[in-house]
Amino acid sequence: VSVDSIIVGEGDENYFDVTVLPANATDKSFTVTCSNEEAVGVSIEGNRVLLSGLAIVDDCLITVKSNDGDFEKTVSVSVTAPVSIDTITSDTESLSLKEGETSNFTVTVAPEEATNKNLSVSSSDENVATASVSGNTVSVKAIAGGSAVITISSQDPNSTASLEIPVTVAGLPYKVSVANIEGAGAEFTFAWTDSDYALSSN
Repeated sequence: VSVDSIIVGEGDENYFDVTVLPANATDKSFTVTCSNEEAVGVSIEGNRVLLSGLAIVDDCLITVKSNDGDFEKTVSVSVTAPVSIDTITSDTESLSLKEGETSNFTVTVAPEEATNKNLSVSSSDENVATASVSGNTVSVKAIAGGSAVITISSQDPNSTASLEIPVTVAGLPYKVSVANIEGAGAEFTFAWTDSDYALSSN
């Protein structure tokens, strides 16, 4: 499993992921049980175990057991009074990429003791740039020339914290064939600059 222990806010949700090895195992299914069902609600969604904080408790054990081979792993869960994320920050203020490039940057959530630190990301224009998040690392892929805004948001329903990172993508040069003028058939390259097109012949 992805964690040994985890905190859930009362009335909040959190999760951890389960990986079954080897990757080519015939039966990758598993079950989960909870030592205190009045404090923690548990459900399975794919390879993710979803936790709901029902009542404050110092320690509750979640047992993950494979259906094939009876392998077990336990995760300690504490349910606390929820602490929401106040801010999401990053040393990266903006990104300038070329078409096809990928860039990663790290974000920081505060306070450190926030109960639910899970984040989501979105792009204002996925035709220009797409984004994904793993932990505190955001990955941005440049798709085509243009501008977009990547928004990082808290998944805590009690938090409105978010961060916007502007992204500018420079498109690749384009070649066109010129016909019906002197030198027909010559190829020209259009290279994008900050304000206009630069034209050069090959």
